[in-house]
Amino acid sequence: MEASPFGSVFPGQQWALLDTDGNVTGVISIRAPRPLDSAEESEYANNEDFDATVRGGPASETEPTSDTGDPIPQSGILWIEDSLLMDVSASGDAQALIRPVAEALVIDETQLTVSIPDDFGLVLSTELDFTEQTAVPTSIEMTPESTTLGVSVFAGPNTFGYGLDRLVRSDVEWEPVAIDDLNVLVSTTLGDGRFVAWIDEGMFVFMSSTIAISDDELFAIVRGIRFTDADEFGATSDTVALQGNAGS
Repeated sequence: MEASPFGSVFPGQQWALLDTDGNVTGVISIRAPRPLDSAEESEYANNEDFDATVRGGPASETEPTSDTGDPIPQSGILWIEDSLLMDVSASGDAQALIRPVAEALVIDETQLTVSIPDDFGLVLSTELDFTEQTAVPTSIEMTPESTTLGVSVFAGPNTFGYGLDRLVRSDVEWEPVAIDDLNVLVSTTLGDGRFVAWIDEGMFVFMSSTIAISDDELFAIVRGIRFTDADEFGATSDTVALQGNAGS
């Protein structure tokens, strides 16, 4: 297979393992397979870390572990198949399935698809209903004209319905705060910046400030975050851009 100038020719996927209550207890992630040229393939095959075999090809395997990972344990397998670099990782309870899943993957190079047989009882992430399936990640940057410091906000689908403690960084000391009907986690960083995280309408929102702002200012920004459709977002962005150009 010829390598694409844009990298992989396959889409990546995520599959969820659910308990009897419908909660996600683990995730299998299949990164987009990447075509390798002959030199890359030889380099991987001769790498001392590729000391295992998966589907008849050289593989590098990280065994399932219970004491590493942030915030949950992770394991993974890399292997080479038909000049493709395959990469499958697993978290939580799904770690026990990673090698059987890797061996059972159905790779269709004609249709450019990768799938997992139904035998494993996994659910494709796009079939979960924890968040709106059409929701997309969005970032907003707000900075004063004279500096690169400011406030940034990222919002993305909480695809697997995780609680807030599973979504935030574990190396940060968080303080729970109630802002109206939102349960928010707040952390003060070096230089009096802030991290703020919350879940709203199935979306995980993370805000960071690199400037000192008061609680009132912080809470006002949180209250002002809302979600909209792509058309309204585009129209609002165009209006803001025009206003900025007019004032420059």
